[in-house]
Amino acid sequence: MQFGTLTIDKNALLTENRLIAKNSSGGTVMNRRIDNDFIRLIMMDNKRGKIDSLSETSKEIYRRLYALSNKSNLTQFEKRILLIDDPADALNRLELLVGMQLAGNNNKNIKNDIILISDYLHKKGLIDLDELKILHA
Repeated sequence: MQFGTLTIDKNALLTENRLIAKNSSGGTVMNRRIDNDFIRLIMMDNKRGKIDSLSETSKEIYRRLYALSNKSNLTQFEKRILLIDDPADALNRLELLVGMQLAGNNNKNIKNDIILISDYLHKKGLIDLDELKILHA
């Protein structure tokens, strides 16, 4: 199964709980045991699972796999894994994105990421409803 430019051995994934990823020239770039949590993550078709239920190990393996994959288009679910790991990091990322927007960068992806991260921070109780409304405006 494809993951960006990598090919993942689906048989090893499902039968051995082993992630074997190969690059386009056939070289193995990752070979490690994984838990069922990670298998559910990588096999989700719609990528609409609950990020909070994932183990930190699964998130970290996914980040490493992503870094090796050269994937360019992220789903919202993937952004949640890659951009929002720690509330402090999310706050820093949000400040950076808002700064980019205030500097005149009106890219739609920046606005979408601001909404995604602000929703996360609101759910964690780090920004209130008024702040959330301002960020969504």
